[in-house]
Amino acid sequence: MSGGRRSVLRRIAKTLAHVREARHGRDHHVFLPVIEESLDHMRKNIDASSETRNRMAAALGRIVTEDYAFSLSELGLELLRIADAFAEIK
Repeated sequence: MSGGRRSVLRRIAKTLAHVREARHGRDHHVFLPVIEESLDHMRKNIDASSETRNRMAAALGRIVTEDYAFSLSELGLELLRIADAFAEIK
């Protein structure tokens, strides 16, 4: 596994932990369960084809940007950065 893949996997794992923690908060975002599932699928498909990774990254981006305020939050921005990094793995 390349260093790029390992780096993205570490970022996904760290952010997945933040998403899971946020889900248990009192006022969690309605899309967090779907975001958690998306991140888990990305983690499991790190070696997928470029086309598949691009589709998965685009799907996560659409979910995050569905709520403009969430997309500008710290978690939303990190999710968008992860989607970009996931799609760009060589």
